Amino acid sequence: MDLGFKEIAVKAFMFLETQYGFKCVESGQWSVRYESELVCISVYFDGARSFELGCSLERLNSSRSSCSNSLDLGDLLRYKAGSVEGSSFQVTTKNALKKFTSLLAEKLGAYGHEILLGDNLVFDRVVELRDLANLDYAREGRLEEISHSLEIAWKAKKYQEVVELLAPAKKWLTATEVKKLEYARKHTNKLRPKEDTNQP
Repeated sequence: MDLGFKEIAVKAFMFLETQYGFKCVESGQWSVRYESELVCISVYFDGARSFELGCSLERLNSSRSSCSNSLDLGDLLRYKAGSVEGSSFQVTTKNALKKFTSLLAEKLGAYGHEILLGDNLVFDRVVELRDLANLDYAREGRLEEISHSLEIAWKAKKYQEVVELLAPAKKWLTATEVKKLEYARKHTNKLRPKEDTNQP
């Protein structure tokens, strides 16, 4: 579905060129890309499948041959505004595309000033917080996945099973869970048969 994304995005993100010295290096039906000496900004719209509209920020590496440390606009908003609201949208009409592309540009302009100027410290901090949030999400998902099985195994004193459930998630465990793991390991070792030292 061609809703005129290219023209809409180029108009909404013109401030990158006029205020920050970016150049539009790619403008197509589904994506528009801007580059400065230090940063890449990509605005994209999947008008063929998901109808997702979003924006990403990347840091150019020293050779300028590729980008690294990609951030979604939501990562920046979480750091600066405490919420990812207004960082991506699903749109199916031209009016909605205009409205929300303009909103993406406003959010980037309001919260991305330091990164648009190439501030590596801010970029690194947002990457760090994004990675921590991803770890928390992974931890919660993993522990939620094993919690029911863990409860059953713990009550049944199936300590080997407790170890098998908790050991892979050790870096995410709470102090209580670590104690359970240590307790289970001790009891698992006690249950193991001793080696027969009389064997030839």
